[in-house]
Amino acid sequence: MDDNSLYEAQRLVYKNINFIDESQIPKVHRLRAYDLVKDIDLKDIVFVAPNRYQESILWTGDKVLIKGLKLKGYDKLITTQEMVKLRNRLGIG
Repeated sequence: MDDNSLYEAQRLVYKNINFIDESQIPKVHRLRAYDLVKDIDLKDIVFVAPNRYQESILWTGDKVLIKGLKLKGYDKLITTQEMVKLRNRLGIG
């Protein structure tokens, strides 16, 4: 792939991704994310904090994270399997 084709492919992928700087996430969301994942996996703070901040749905295949968050009543997440079912139901792809 030449440089122009690579750049165009990257642009197409990135145009639908909202990148945010971690410093933009208010401390309250980072602290709540810490409380949610501290006994699951601390590395998941980087996924849960922006999810809370943006009030979005976290798409993850991490079964340990899913189970741990659901046990804590946190349900703003979707599994890959659920995403595929949704895509099929909507007739996308």
